[in-house]
Amino acid sequence: AALPVVLFPGEVLRVLFSARFAPAATFIGAFLLGELMMAFGDAYRILLLGFDDLRGYLITTITAPAIVMLCAAPVMVRFGILGLGALHVLAAVIGLVVSQLRLRARHAIPADRHVIGLYLLMVVVVASAAWLGGTVPGSSAAIWSWKLAVGVGCAGLGIGMLPAPARAALR
Repeated sequence: AALPVVLFPGEVLRVLFSARFAPAATFIGAFLLGELMMAFGDAYRILLLGFDDLRGYLITTITAPAIVMLCAAPVMVRFGILGLGALHVLAAVIGLVVSQLRLRARHAIPADRHVIGLYLLMVVVVASAAWLGGTVPGSSAAIWSWKLAVGVGCAGLGIGMLPAPARAALR
């Protein structure tokens, strides 16, 4: 769902809000990437909750927001809004790692290498699409066709990476 936003950030901002939000199109991808990483971490936080590990759930839930709250002002002053987006991504990754470590230490659940590989692939795809969407503005048919081809290719790649039972369920 994030690919259209990162591939066509200016258009999405105009449709959802107004043309006055168009300057935000250049850095919206960084924040969406942070949200994607937060969503990955949410899956592991829910596992902690399922194991009735309330302390672990609390620790992993407040990790990323606490990092952002503590570092936002100095990062914003020094690096600007794009630095704040990078901080959001970094905090989400740290929260994901803390969740993984807690699951391994307290519940003997190691990280699945296949899932980590899929996460990394999704991060690379979304980051690449965000770069493409932010650096190739315009409304020509060629640019739109290229961005749509990237979106369809990413969706196909994602479906292809699913295990066979999950692909069968999509039919």
